[in-house]
Amino acid sequence: MIAKKNDLDKVYLLELTKELQYIEQKEKAWKRKIRRILYPLISAFVLLAGYGFYLIQSVTTDIDNMSASVVRMNESVSRNIKNMAIRSQVIARDMDKMIDNISTMSLSLQSMSGNMGHMTATATELQIPMYDLNLSTRHIQHNMGNLNDNLDKPLGMFNQFIPWGFQ
Repeated sequence: MIAKKNDLDKVYLLELTKELQYIEQKEKAWKRKIRRILYPLISAFVLLAGYGFYLIQSVTTDIDNMSASVVRMNESVSRNIKNMAIRSQVIARDMDKMIDNISTMSLSLQSMSGNMGHMTATATELQIPMYDLNLSTRHIQHNMGNLNDNLDKPLGMFNQFIPWGFQ
């Protein structure tokens, strides 16, 4: 009976050993599968984590540069806004002077317009006396022509006595 029990124990141990070897092989196969899946996943995670860090670092650097640019622009605008305000005041004063000058010019043009109307009226009034003067000058010319004709014959006889003549 002891021999049977020993044989049973041996068979049981042999079966247990086979079962343990089978479980060990399954576990090794399972570990290989896990390694085939897990190692690429870990590598991809490390690669993506590194790229994510790079993106976060570059975005942070860009935001820092942008904020520095905004600060410089703000300082520049602050400095130049005072100059722009001063220049705007100067322009406003110059515009007021221009408006005054234009008003003065408008008054001068109105005065000139009145004077031109007066000159036109005066020229119109002078038209009749100029016509009369022109008519009188024609009469004088006609009379001088008649006088010349009348004196030409009597003075013509003196031409015979005077060598240089009356011509």
